[in-house]
Amino acid sequence: VELLGDFCFKNCQNLKKIKLETNSNLIKIGAECFMETAITTISLPRKIQHFDFSGTLLKKITFAPNSEIEQIDSRAFFETQIEEISLPSSVTEIRSYAFSNCKKLKTIKMDNSQLRKIESFAFYDCESLTTFDLPSTINFFGKSCFQHCSKLALAPELTEMDTITVESRSFCNSGILFFKSNCNHLFVGTDSFNNCAQLTSVSLSVK
Repeated sequence: VELLGDFCFKNCQNLKKIKLETNSNLIKIGAECFMETAITTISLPRKIQHFDFSGTLLKKITFAPNSEIEQIDSRAFFETQIEEISLPSSVTEIRSYAFSNCKKLKTIKMDNSQLRKIESFAFYDCESLTTFDLPSTINFFGKSCFQHCSKLALAPELTEMDTITVESRSFCNSGILFFKSNCNHLFVGTDSFNNCAQLTSVSLSVK
């Protein structure tokens, strides 16, 4: 099986468990595939690249060891009940609205991360989020990506990229503590750090 199509198990209200083998050839789980099911936990196979759990009761997700996934799709976890997640080191992009409105999300872990891009509204209004150690490899923060993450004490030190973009309202009303960058080109949009009451230091240096 390489594909579970859009709406595949939607409205199967008594479906509580699905088992996907680690070495499965599954690549994609389609839109709203598990919408309105009773599934709260799932383990994803190594080859998975695309999935959509938006609006489900999902609380826990586990990626296979040596996962090959490269991006977290738009709306992948939108408005889920997820509380914490460990993302594979292979992930380089978190797309728009991926975790938006995950009210219970507290912790995001990424060991040996090569994350480059966090798109617009990716973590918008994740009001319980407190822990996310951003790697130094990030070079793009989309619009409102961390807006209203008021408990998230971010402390990014971005030193590995030539160009860094911080779009409008990226950190607006977040708990960011300081922002440090060392690059050749830096673009900072409107209201990027508006109402960041905990922000104490900003360092913008040129290589």
